Amino acid sequence: IDLSFVSLPVLKESICNVRKVSLERNSQNRLYEVGLVKECLPSMPSSKMRYLHLNDLKMASSKRGIRIHSELLNSIEATMLLKMVKTNSTVKELTMMGGNLSKIDEELLFKIVLNLKSVSFIGTHLTTEQLTRIVSAAILSDSLQSLNLSSNKLSDMSSEQLVTAAERLNVLGLESTRLTQEQCIAVIGGATASPTLRFLNLNMVVVEKNINEVFEVLKEAKKREDLYIRYDHYIDQG
Repeated sequence: IDLSFVSLPVLKESICNVRKVSLERNSQNRLYEVGLVKECLPSMPSSKMRYLHLNDLKMASSKRGIRIHSELLNSIEATMLLKMVKTNSTVKELTMMGGNLSKIDEELLFKIVLNLKSVSFIGTHLTTEQLTRIVSAAILSDSLQSLNLSSNKLSDMSSEQLVTAAERLNVLGLESTRLTQEQCIAVIGGATASPTLRFLNLNMVVVEKNINEVFEVLKEAKKREDLYIRYDHYIDQG
């Protein structure tokens, strides 16, 4: 169905009292979807709506707050969504997958991460500067429990900063992030020492030299029964 001729306020009013709304496989573009989320977000906690499923955006509301999931947004669409999240305290979890977010303002990302409970930027082509600000916010945040940066390039980041994040969070996702072996060993050490971390994802990390060095720190980490580390690797043939 082509919904592009329906104004956003009219569409919002027609769906706000429906518990689960699915508008997937319709011909609205992503900018229209972001606009609809903007219309529905402020009133969602008090309305009957609990789920809004669009092609590339999903929003769900519960007693724990609002969760938003997006895919393949460009920088304009993503900036609009992030500004919405920044000004709405009922949003607690944000997942953004795919697309190129390398043009997004670093300070906007910092403020988003600082105030949420769970944040995932997966395969979003974030720059080292953006990633540094995101991890800085994760370290400083009083609310963030889970951070997933999988499929972004973290190899140029400070090992010390990643270790500090591992020590403060409950969940840390670093799958396919091109971590160096030094970073990987440091993060596992930080996870082992952390009083809070319960899950660390290090799948598809690079082993550059002696795999036994990694296995030694993993062996030590496994002594903690309340910590699970998902680990797989591939050998750097370069």
